[in-house]
Amino acid sequence: MHKIIGIYLTPTKRVCSSDILLLTTDKYQCTSSLYPTVYFRIRFYIPIHCLNERVTQHIYYMQLRKNQIVFNLFCDSSVYLQLAAFALQAELGNAPKSYDPASTEPYFRLELYYPEKFIKLWDSVELAYYTYIHHSSIRNTTAYLAEFHFIHLATKLNSDFNLHLYPIVKPSQKCRFSVWIGVSPNGFTLYQHFPDDWIIPTNRIKWNDVKRIYYDHHTVTVHLHSKAYRRDFKMQRTLSARHLFGLITNMHFYQLIAEMSATHSNDLLETIELGDYRELSV
Repeated sequence: MHKIIGIYLTPTKRVCSSDILLLTTDKYQCTSSLYPTVYFRIRFYIPIHCLNERVTQHIYYMQLRKNQIVFNLFCDSSVYLQLAAFALQAELGNAPKSYDPASTEPYFRLELYYPEKFIKLWDSVELAYYTYIHHSSIRNTTAYLAEFHFIHLATKLNSDFNLHLYPIVKPSQKCRFSVWIGVSPNGFTLYQHFPDDWIIPTNRIKWNDVKRIYYDHHTVTVHLHSKAYRRDFKMQRTLSARHLFGLITNMHFYQLIAEMSATHSNDLLETIELGDYRELSV
């Protein structure tokens, strides 16, 4: 197990399996081993300016890559195209100098860079071409900066993959859509999901609007500062409610700590965006 962890935490190597989305490419090949495969996920999502180490950013990038593919969150098509371009640049390097998807074998697989639902909306040749155009526009961007820009875009409010997503019980049996709750550094968001459609955000609650949180059996209750308002989130199981309660309370606490370092971290964010990056200890 320790060997697997050591390999996974190295930015230039990846341990992967066909049944998990660790997004293999020609640059990072799967390795077979007698060791058991250990799967990781991010426990606490944080603002991008809190990512200061190269290895930490790489692992965070991998988690957001998975979220982008499997969550089926609704966002503008241009966002998905840009995210795919940054991922290709980070993992494959520069795009070919010339490429015609109608007559040339693709240099990447669409299903590794887009959700299945998004691919179905496009002609495959057209999608490959537009992806190539976006990829070509960021030529010579280093892998580190490509990952950074991917994270930056994937954590914006209108394209927020920077969260844990939990299904909650429908308001009523007659309700035609499913309900989800997403927990992120900004607060938590309620989503509605009609069958065979995108998961769409409907209501956002910021952390500074939260007064107190508790749970009882299957239900997590959040009291807000405004007008003694409360929201009840009912889960299928008591254990799920307990996990959600722990996640919300811990995220609320750690977000306060993150805000304490916001001044220095925002300066670091501007430095990364404007020029070469040097690792700093905060």
